Amino acid sequence: MSALSAYFLSRQDFRQPKAIRYAWDQWAYTDYFYFTSPNLLARAGKLTGTGCRALCIGLGEWIATRLSSASRIDDARDYFDAAWTSMLTPNAVEYAELAHDEWAGPDNGVLRAAMLVVNDTVFEAEEDRRFADRVCWQVHLAQYIADSQDAPGLTEWLDFAWASLEEHHVGPVVSYRSVFDPHFSYGTPVGPTELVPSVSRLLPDALRDLIDHVNRQIGRNRYLRVRTPLPSV
Repeated sequence: MSALSAYFLSRQDFRQPKAIRYAWDQWAYTDYFYFTSPNLLARAGKLTGTGCRALCIGLGEWIATRLSSASRIDDARDYFDAAWTSMLTPNAVEYAELAHDEWAGPDNGVLRAAMLVVNDTVFEAEEDRRFADRVCWQVHLAQYIADSQDAPGLTEWLDFAWASLEEHHVGPVVSYRSVFDPHFSYGTPVGPTELVPSVSRLLPDALRDLIDHVNRQIGRNRYLRVRTPLPSV
């Protein structure tokens, strides 16, 4: 579990299992979130690719906390935990193959949707560069399932997350040292502790926390391709 998930679980909003009060059509589920909003798209478009990815993972962890009683919750948490590794090394995360029928219902179906958005930021977005679109999708999904009790907490956390990312991770979505460089950079790594309001972290500390988070999962997370500990900084 990441430090961000631990923070969400500590909040009063999630001390008890949450009831599901939203509609969920398994065959038209993308209607609930698969669109962009001009203001949101413009704001996300100012972040680096890794900044956008971090916000998508963070929202995925909020969604997983909101749906902690879902039968596939452990799979979802493992995937979000592993996704942070993509900040540090390429080809570190297994592509999420999530059979539609195995993730049915308003709880598992939402988890599947959130995982697929993050999966897009790890794989497809590095091809089409549309990281900001994925941020819109994930924000819309989280807002759709939030009820009157947890929506204020989501808004409060999102305000902090935006501010943190805008302070440290604004820049081009992708960059490279020369036209001959085969390896693109999508920004500096973002760790989960950068999105925790109660934790004050300088970027070097956040990077060490991220590496520690990855190393704790080795041999325990089926979505993680990393087999040997990453060196600390």
